[in-house]
Amino acid sequence: MRNLLKVFVLVGLFVLCFNVNGFASEHKVGLSAFLGYGFTGTAEATVSAGWLSGSASTDISGLQFGAKGHYFLTFNPSFIIGLGGFFYQSKIDWDGGSNSTRKALGADIALLFAAPSMPDIHPYVRATYSFSDKLDGESGSGFGIGGGVQYDVAPKVRLFGEVMYDSASYKESFYDYLDDVQVSIKFKLSMISINGGATYLF
Repeated sequence: MRNLLKVFVLVGLFVLCFNVNGFASEHKVGLSAFLGYGFTGTAEATVSAGWLSGSASTDISGLQFGAKGHYFLTFNPSFIIGLGGFFYQSKIDWDGGSNSTRKALGADIALLFAAPSMPDIHPYVRATYSFSDKLDGESGSGFGIGGGVQYDVAPKVRLFGEVMYDSASYKESFYDYLDDVQVSIKFKLSMISINGGATYLF
């Protein structure tokens, strides 16, 4: 996950150092709100106690909502890069009928394609890294990757739809004094979701 964060930093430095003209060209700030549904996913838990270990997995799904913001730089007539952050909250429904709450906050980078033949349509790819990721209070980290399409419905308003793959990992360890053994619990979530929302450009 640290490698993905390094990519965000390197891309930002590249734009700042080698594409200074991008600041002189058209640039906008975009703030978005979205609503989505994770229609398929898995949760896997691995427990280790001394030399013993075991794992189990289950299916998950759930609603999610959030917001994201980008600072857009036009450093090429056909490509626009957006550097920013995101927050989202999801209600995860477990296969057994219970549910949990996941909250994630992190960095967000997007690459939009601007074709002169389709000035109102903007396909894009997007990557995220959640440096603050909590599942029912347990802290972890995660990443996401996906893509979608934006459509200009007004000079400063865009509607968008996207498909995202998200993965997050959590780890907890403690010492069991009763059995005199160190216990480690690793938990991993992965989900594919469909999101839709609106972006306002400043």
